[in-house]
Order: sequence, then structure tokens, then C-alpha cells
Amino acid sequence: MSATGSEAVRLANQVSASALESNLSVKDVSLNISLASDLSVKSQQMLWDIFEQNMYYLYVDSSFGWSPHEKKAELFHPLSRFVILYPEDNSEAIAGYTMFRFEYEDGFDLLYCYELQIQRSYQMRGLGRLLMEILSCIGEKWQMQKIMLTVFKANKSASQFYQNLG
Repeated sequence: MSATGSEAVRLANQVSASALESNLSVKDVSLNISLASDLSVKSQQMLWDIFEQNMYYLYVDSSFGWSPHEKKAELFHPLSRFVILYPEDNSEAIAGYTMFRFEYEDGFDLLYCYELQIQRSYQMRGLGRLLMEILSCIGEKWQMQKIMLTVFKANKSASQFYQNLG
């Protein structure tokens, strides 16, 4: 994958977080889009905690193994962008998030969804679907041809979720 392989990807990677957030509206949660470099240490830790809670055993049991240093470098890479959902009644908590980047691969401009994580107490409330809809809107607005992601084979519920989305 390349972050500079096409004009559309180069332009999308230069877009500010506020430009990505414009024209998006959601109900029952607050929405924030941030570049990795704009996240506070506290926010980074909260995002990491959700990731670790949801994914630790899947990584341990996979061929990748658990490597927090490598995963944090990927998660908080300079080109990483986050859509973060906060409960309306608690702006100090994170209900869920997705981390994505604009990439170019195999002749396609794509929005690559690296992570979609929902805090356990907020799962099964439609937030994952909402985040995917937001990614679709962002990808369309910035002329990406596809949304791409990967899922662990062992993560049956995530596989089913994405299959249900189509």
C-alpha cells in the first residue's frame, strides 16, 4: 500500500480533520475526527485500552502474536485518522472509534479501515454500522474507490458484521 500513489490519495491525506468532519451528523453520540498527532496522551490511552480489551486474545492466538509496541506505532502513525464517538451523556468516555488512512493499492484509491473498535458496554447498539457509514461518506467525498479492511478469521462476530453490511 502507498499513501502517495495517486493524486486523489495525496489530496485526501492533506485534508484537515475538520474538513473530514464537515457535513457529518449523528444522533445519540458526539462525533470527533482527529489526526493521530492531535490526540492527547489521555485520548491515545483510552483508544488503546479499548483496542486491547477487544483484541488482545485474538492477537495472542494469531500468527501475528501480541506486540503492543508495533501495534501502537501502526495505530498512532502520522497518517492515521480517527473517527471517535462519545456518548452524549459523557464526553469523558469513548463509546467507539475507527482508525483509517487514505491509501493506494493495486491501482485503487482506498480508504483503509485499520480498526473499528466499540467499547464492550456500547456494543450491539448500531455504533459499528454508524462508523462504517461515516467511513463510506468520507471515502465518497474524497473520491476513494473502495473501503478496504482485514478481519481475523477467528473473529467470527466481526466477519458476520461485515458480511451483513454487504
